[in-house]
Amino acid sequence: MIRIFVTTENRIPYLLAIGTVLMGLYSLTNQFPIFEPQYLPLTFIDKAIPYIPWSSWIYITLHLYDISIIFKLKSSRNLTRFAIAGMASSIISTLFFVFLPTTYPRVSLDPINPDLGMVWIQKMDTPINCFPSMHIASVAFSFMFYQLERKGVSKVYSVWGLLICLSTITTRQHYFVDAIGGLVLALFCFWISGVLVEKEPLELNNVEAV
Repeated sequence: MIRIFVTTENRIPYLLAIGTVLMGLYSLTNQFPIFEPQYLPLTFIDKAIPYIPWSSWIYITLHLYDISIIFKLKSSRNLTRFAIAGMASSIISTLFFVFLPTTYPRVSLDPINPDLGMVWIQKMDTPINCFPSMHIASVAFSFMFYQLERKGVSKVYSVWGLLICLSTITTRQHYFVDAIGGLVLALFCFWISGVLVEKEPLELNNVEAV
């Protein structure tokens, strides 16, 4: 079992350190692929969802989404699970990015009046590292951890998260199958973090009392 190591007091340095490592892994595989990235066939869903340049501004709010949820979590166990889930998703996705790299046909931007959000995305992110979608995985497990500490479903985070997920396709950064892969990855990492991280004393007492 992994002992609880992230609390509301130390979450900033821990999650900054973990986030830096995860971004480093993603950037290395994104900029320096070892094997030739492969194109995937477009499904009818990929073809049905239109390209919407301005949705890039929704796409780039991912980190704001994650960070805002991190600062809403109160349970040390949930914060530790969040960190473990993030590391697990990064390790698993990196294996795909290295050994089974995929790519998406790069969208040509309007040469006269390009969407600045799309310009930024294409400068910062090459069209590879598609499967699984880390945008989808990150949104999904962040939302699940947030819901652990709520009684009802958050309308704000539900809508915001769904828009980010949809933007992965409307910006032509991902295939629909990438979204499915990201969701499966999130569910697995959410589950495995619960298995690996020890329960808090209060939870143990509740179990014993039952």
